[in-house]
Amino acid sequence: MRLDSLNNLLPQTVFEVNSKGRIMFANPQALKVFGYDRDDYDRGLSLFQLVVFEQRERVKNLWHKVEGGETVSIEVNAVAKDGHTFHVLVFLTPIGNQQNANGIKCLIVDISEYKEDNNELRSNASRFRDAFDHAPIGMALVDLDDKILHVNQALCNMLGYPQDQLVSRKFAEFTYWGDGSNNKTIKIKQNYKIPLQEKKYVHASGKIIWVQINVSIVADDDKNPLYVVQQVQDITERKRVDNLHRIRGNRLRAFLENGTDVISLIDTDGTITYSSPSTERVLGYSSKDYIGANFFEMIHQDDRNWVNSLFAELVPIPGKRFNSEFRFKHKDGTWRWIELIATNSIEDDIIGGIIANYRDITDNRIAQDAIQIRAAQQSVLAQISQMALIESDLSVFMTEIIDQIAETLSVEYCMILELQPDGTNFLLQAGIGWKEKLIGNQFMENTHNTIAGYTLSSRTPVLIDDLNSEKRFIDQMLFVKHGAVSGVSVVIEGREHAYGVLGIFSSRHRLFSLNDVNFLQALANVLSATIGRIQADEALHKSEERYMLVATSANDGLWDWNLKLNSIYFSPRWKEMLGYSDGEIKNDIDEWFQRLHLDDAKRVRLALSPSFYSGESRFEFEFRIRHKDNSYRWVLTRGTVIQDAEGVACRMAGSLTDITERKMAEQQLHFDAFHDPLTGLSNRAYFMERLTHVIRIAKRKRDYRFAVLFLDLDEFKVVNDRYGHDVGDRFLKEVASRLSSFMRSMDTLARLGGDEFVILLEDIHEIDEATQVAERILSQLSEVFEFSDLKITTSASIGIVYNDFNYEKSEDVLRDADIAMYKAKALGKAKYVVFSTTLREQTIARLEREVDLMHALERKQFRIYYQPIYSFVAKMPIGVEALLRWKHPSQGLVMPSEFIKIAEESNLILPIDCFVLHEACLQIQQWEKTFSAVRNWNVHVNLSSKNFIQLNLVDIIQNIIQETGFSPTRVNLEITESAIMENIEQAMITIQRLREIGFHISIDDFGTGYSSLNYLTRFPVDLLKLDQSFVPRIITDRNTREIIDTVIKLASKLNIRVVAEGVETVDQLRELQALGCEYGQGHLFSKAVNRDVLTSVVDFKS
Repeated sequence: MRLDSLNNLLPQTVFEVNSKGRIMFANPQALKVFGYDRDDYDRGLSLFQLVVFEQRERVKNLWHKVEGGETVSIEVNAVAKDGHTFHVLVFLTPIGNQQNANGIKCLIVDISEYKEDNNELRSNASRFRDAFDHAPIGMALVDLDDKILHVNQALCNMLGYPQDQLVSRKFAEFTYWGDGSNNKTIKIKQNYKIPLQEKKYVHASGKIIWVQINVSIVADDDKNPLYVVQQVQDITERKRVDNLHRIRGNRLRAFLENGTDVISLIDTDGTITYSSPSTERVLGYSSKDYIGANFFEMIHQDDRNWVNSLFAELVPIPGKRFNSEFRFKHKDGTWRWIELIATNSIEDDIIGGIIANYRDITDNRIAQDAIQIRAAQQSVLAQISQMALIESDLSVFMTEIIDQIAETLSVEYCMILELQPDGTNFLLQAGIGWKEKLIGNQFMENTHNTIAGYTLSSRTPVLIDDLNSEKRFIDQMLFVKHGAVSGVSVVIEGREHAYGVLGIFSSRHRLFSLNDVNFLQALANVLSATIGRIQADEALHKSEERYMLVATSANDGLWDWNLKLNSIYFSPRWKEMLGYSDGEIKNDIDEWFQRLHLDDAKRVRLALSPSFYSGESRFEFEFRIRHKDNSYRWVLTRGTVIQDAEGVACRMAGSLTDITERKMAEQQLHFDAFHDPLTGLSNRAYFMERLTHVIRIAKRKRDYRFAVLFLDLDEFKVVNDRYGHDVGDRFLKEVASRLSSFMRSMDTLARLGGDEFVILLEDIHEIDEATQVAERILSQLSEVFEFSDLKITTSASIGIVYNDFNYEKSEDVLRDADIAMYKAKALGKAKYVVFSTTLREQTIARLEREVDLMHALERKQFRIYYQPIYSFVAKMPIGVEALLRWKHPSQGLVMPSEFIKIAEESNLILPIDCFVLHEACLQIQQWEKTFSAVRNWNVHVNLSSKNFIQLNLVDIIQNIIQETGFSPTRVNLEITESAIMENIEQAMITIQRLREIGFHISIDDFGTGYSSLNYLTRFPVDLLKLDQSFVPRIITDRNTREIIDTVIKLASKLNIRVVAEGVETVDQLRELQALGCEYGQGHLFSKAVNRDVLTSVVDFKS
């Protein structure tokens, strides 16, 4: 059909015009619309005449574009022959060759009827555009191909681009694809329900920002999508906070898992819903046993009610807490003292319970109880001694002694047996716990096989742990019938012969202490003296003789000072306590005052001044007094001031008790609390207290400077492992001695634990004083340590921090010194580093890397790359080495050298090595299904030296092999020389067990470690991997070539294969072949690549 015929059929107006605009053809519709007939057009009617005058130039301005080959459109007002105007849309298209048009086709559409509706639409569109452009969040109008049609200023600001650089581009161009988080694309569905999406975009500056996208679909009347409106909100800060919370959560978990205190979560009914891993260390319970148990039921029954009442007061008040100490049941059935801090967090949405933080304080309680018991015993002894001076009724005195003994020693039975004149029997004179009718009537035999008789004949205390199993005595059933189980008996001496026996018994199994026995014997001595006094001549009323009778046997010294005559009486025991015989000290008050410690003298003189007291008064105080051997003894004096009829003090009398042992125990407790038990140096508690003190000084004095040195011995673990812990302890003591030898008196040297020491240098004036001390330490430690026939060398890494950073807490100072020390250790042995803020930033970055590494396994970010190992003889691969890579979400592909050390230090290396072995075994099996040649391949997997010392390593590896179904004979485990040398004995056992299972063992990087060829004859290895540092020098360095030649020949004689690493050139390959090396790997054959690339690089079919 002719073109004119087609144009005649079109419902729109069609013209064909020449280059001047003259109409050459008009279809019937044109005649109808514009009202002109054929004659009008034949007379040369122009297209421009059909347009209102004021718009003709607009049409003419488009003419050159059409002649140049473009198709254009324009909206104008047309004019008909009768003069009326109407709106039209004009399309101009070139006819013929577009580069040289010979005419123009004009298509005209009448749009008048749409104009009125469009005006209203434009008004609505204006309002929409205004809201769109001024929205506070990012807004974008996008077509169905993701092409941006329009954006508002908020989105421009968010992405950092001006509007003209965003329009016509696609959002995919700004999307960050590095971590796979943006793989989801917006799919337009028929129901238009598109969920909120979170994506990463790249800002114009290059930084990554997180956004949240809300998508709305705009459709036509038939519900066909036209374009997309995207609301974009920047959520980078929210993501940062979420990540920070996650990191803090991980740190909290690490704290809970490694802390020494137990932290539990308890419901209001006492059910334990969570407990930290330290529970098993402290109380013996595993999580399975402990969680779900009732906390209150594990409290000692004597403590349970009052502890429950504390919890009852706690529950109604949010945030309330209390501290308490009570007994708690250990898994082994014993009762342990714990110190508890309980906090009400029931209304906390996350916690929802009571937080219980508690620790084992049993040892402290035992020590404190021992001191308190000793003090109570001394108090009772002094009280009884004073009563002995004035009591004349022996039965009353005996009853008081019995009551005091029972209460102080917590026993149910006590007895005083008097030896009868004929010596054959004892009479129960006084007692407690026995049947009433027995007191004064019960006789007991005095034979060597009765308890009392044996005590008397042996003249030594008798201790009985269990009367039921006791075989030495024939009278134990009398005590058993009364419920007695264990006991102690001592002799009550007399003037000419023993008075009898003093005994105590308990109804439970009990091991009486030496202090208990000494206390009982001291009371027996006082009783002996009192009995002697009361039985003596009633005419002996003079106080000196009365004192003499008691004092000769009392454990305490007695004194009596006549103030009016200024004469004083000291008992023989008083003098004996100071190391003197009776005649060596005169009865003169100066004998007392001249022996007082200078720091106590003024206070004691004042305390013994009569004017200090009014009325009858009792007193007691402690002081130090000089012994004959010139040492000072701590003593406690108790006494009474007596007044005459006129109310004037006329006499003082009292006792003197030696409390040196108690004071030494208290001092020892204080010393132990602040000193290291092994070296005697200050411990962490004292050091932190001292450091807090100097921080306060530095706050007050601007010119005050101090420094902290944090010292960690290099490879101390090797000393412990090689020579044993006894040598390790002696070594630490010697290190402490050397460090102490050049410390100033004002400085503090402390051992934090293990092989870590810290030094506080106070009031330093020169900035290099601390570094000079560090250099001296390194010099001192470099000298050989000799123990018997052992010679040990060591060095240290030292971190130094000055008070230049406005520290508020001692923990922050120690943290920064620790950071500097780790930097020094990273630089090698025997180094020191001064702390800077850059180091702190590096440490934080390392911690972040460690956190990322913790997530890498669970988020499957690790990738296995494979490098083939070639046989030079067969000229084909015989296996692959599995090499680890980390596809970091923001840093891309990370090499092992950047994270393996961190993994080893954070104990993540074992699961990583296991992952590599597991994946590599599965991959070889997968290849075997497609490529038959792979069935003969071995897989080489590296084992970290940190893992090689794991006692259960063999079991773990064997489990992986069993799980994957891969043959252990096709697995070659690569270890370094250093992994073997760290613990040779354990390494030999591990290697032998692995080889018995079927694994092959390779020494990796041979030549870079201990490099002794002698070790090859000792270790049962199958293969040596010659380190890649040797191969490049094989051409140019004669010595290197000789070394390689020696290694290959020796290995050949030992039936050990050699693989050369790092083969990169043909010349290197030829030299290796010439020396007899049969295997190699390197870039000459293939670099390490992923599994998909490897199949395209390596010929798997042959």
